[in-house]
Amino acid sequence: MKNVFRMSLSSYNAEQFIKFLIVGCSNFAISFTVFYLCYKKWNLFNHLITGMGDLGSIIIDSLSDAGIELPDGAFANVIGYSAGIVNSFLWNRIWTFKVLTKAKKQFKRFIALNIVCLLTSSFVIFIFVDILSWPYKLVWFTTMAFITMLNFIGSKLWVFKKVDEMRKPAYSRGGFQ
Repeated sequence: MKNVFRMSLSSYNAEQFIKFLIVGCSNFAISFTVFYLCYKKWNLFNHLITGMGDLGSIIIDSLSDAGIELPDGAFANVIGYSAGIVNSFLWNRIWTFKVLTKAKKQFKRFIALNIVCLLTSSFVIFIFVDILSWPYKLVWFTTMAFITMLNFIGSKLWVFKKVDEMRKPAYSRGGFQ
């Protein structure tokens, strides 16, 4: 009977991970599309900074003095990542972890986790794309693969942890103990 419990628990975790990856793929597509549009098509940071007039010129001069032309990549990443956060919370809450309670607490934790992931990914992109001029696609895809794993672990062990703890006894009630 203990082996059946382990298999059920493993199946549950595997199913959850697969769903998380599917949601992650949709986030990947949404985040990259928004990142690409902001970075390559719309040149969003440049438009924002030049629209600020004299203050924008001061910022551009300060960045230039520091050896940085414009942090277009990092800025585009913030916008793209934010679009992915909204998609991710909704789908992971409803579909992956099937949580319809304690949304406020989970959302706060989810946002905190994603801020850490966002800052980490933006810092990596800033260093490798904006400063070292590495190919933005290679850096972005590599960074986001790592961030996706970090996000799953944080979601599973922290954001939606109480939900998993509540579900484990359900397996024992089913006679798997």
